[in-house]
Amino acid sequence: MMGSMHPRPRLAGLAPILLAWASSGCGSSVESAGSGGGGASATSTTTTTGSGGAGGSAGAGGGGPTSSTGGTGGTPDPWEPLQALKEVDLGVVDFQEGPYLVPIPDRTLGFTLLAEATALDKGIGVYRLKPPAGSSVIVNFAMAGHSTQVFGDMGWVSAADPQTTTADAWPVQAGLWTYDVAGDTTQGTAHVRVYARRTLDGLFHGGVLDVNVFIAPGTVSQSYMQGVVENHLFPDYFTPAIGLAPGALQFFAAPSSATSIGNYDELRTLFASVSAGASAPALNLVVVGDFSDAEFGGAIGVAAGIPGSPMRHGTTRSGVAYQPSGDQAYDASVLGHEVSHLAGLFHTTEFQIVETDPLFDTPSCDPAVIQSNPQACPDLQNIMFPIAYGGQQFSAAQITVFQGSAMYRGVLEAGGAPAAPLFAPEPGDLPPAFAPDPRFELLATDAPARAPADELERLFGAGLCAHAPGVLALLDAEAAAAGGTRLRALASDDGAADRVRARALEAYGRLAAAAREQAGPRVPDAPSVRQALGLASELFGAARSGRLVRLAALGVLDRLDRTRATALARATSTRDGVLEARLAGLR
Repeated sequence: MMGSMHPRPRLAGLAPILLAWASSGCGSSVESAGSGGGGASATSTTTTTGSGGAGGSAGAGGGGPTSSTGGTGGTPDPWEPLQALKEVDLGVVDFQEGPYLVPIPDRTLGFTLLAEATALDKGIGVYRLKPPAGSSVIVNFAMAGHSTQVFGDMGWVSAADPQTTTADAWPVQAGLWTYDVAGDTTQGTAHVRVYARRTLDGLFHGGVLDVNVFIAPGTVSQSYMQGVVENHLFPDYFTPAIGLAPGALQFFAAPSSATSIGNYDELRTLFASVSAGASAPALNLVVVGDFSDAEFGGAIGVAAGIPGSPMRHGTTRSGVAYQPSGDQAYDASVLGHEVSHLAGLFHTTEFQIVETDPLFDTPSCDPAVIQSNPQACPDLQNIMFPIAYGGQQFSAAQITVFQGSAMYRGVLEAGGAPAAPLFAPEPGDLPPAFAPDPRFELLATDAPARAPADELERLFGAGLCAHAPGVLALLDAEAAAAGGTRLRALASDDGAADRVRARALEAYGRLAAAAREQAGPRVPDAPSVRQALGLASELFGAARSGRLVRLAALGVLDRLDRTRATALARATSTRDGVLEARLAGLR
């Protein structure tokens, strides 16, 4: 039936939010009886039933281990037969109607809502998610009691339970849950699906995580990526902590547009386009050549959402994009963090704002400490610390969230086999297979970095998360304190990791630009523009400079002297596909 005709919620200002959760303008998420808030009774909500279920209301079941939330009065149960992960299509919902009810079955480890807007450029958000009894776990587009963990995006949005381990969220209640979706306009529709993760006894019994690797032209070799996934990502993170074994590992060609990603619009389009035909659920890992520092804050890995959409591909939230560093173990630490975002985990402590994750057992850090001396934070070694120093720790609650996600093919009972994929394409429908391009020199070595010589080198070597705005400002503050002489030495140090040298060079260039803007040095040891241009030119042509250093050098030249950068680009020929893409943009 049609819902009560109260004013409907609207997700205002969605475009600036996108994936930068800390930029949310949604306000504090406190349960409210106002616009779209509060609980909904069965007489003022619309019940949505899945495809395969008959029309009419789905009854609330639950109870003992042999029962399930199903239909009453002869209505088929959309969740039968019981599967490790099952999709129920809730159909098209209207922003002006609802709230809506969705039946969640018993023995559920977790479930995920996926809402699709009418177009890729339309804003969509989950305003509320409320269990049959208790308070909402999501309200006002954010986790209850929080304001920055935003469930809104362009084109598609996903939300899950559990993403917090309060009594309202965990264990997952069987029965009718209330949900409400809204857009960036008051009128509109969305197509909603729900995916439930279950076992025969409601306990986790393992599973396998399939990985589809999409490699952009000229970026990296297949053997390098195989080493990242098989030698590091699973044995160091997902198998010992989560209990997931590696599943199918497949390699496909990513489009040439993935060679250089300049903004979030390009990234969302890439996520929505690369995965058509691949099996699901699975991790879509998109290997790109270069991220824009201006847009992504120095990150080399970006998750499509918190949570993402591993259970349905071809959406704006389908996967993780990352730029290889040349160090397989380091890359795995970055991917462990970003894939955990995709499974539904937030940062233990946010960097730029006063915010922690909604889990009861994860350590957190004082805002003044994380913004000045993050190495002193108690959550430093947690996988979800916003500056990745290689931490491999998961708390019990984080494991619960991951195991309840739609990331993997689950096992229904102890000793059983993993479930088949939700979707398995015909061989002829698969994306193009990855094939090395002999014209390009590929990044193919696993070169572990030396131990950092000091805290500056350690910070420059850490993984930066695009979901943690402000971390790049910390690098610049530390760079200014160290001074130009130290930065120059670090950028020129052949023994330092390529990513460390690249960040030191980029910071050196930004310090020079700031000094020029202020008509004088910001610190006594600030480099001049002439010195920064000279160092960038020197390192671009040095035989020991890796791809990341050369990309950084081009960035410094472009920032400080576009004419000089253009001249260098026109005079340079390279067999590196990523460098060639950046040079082509300067010519």
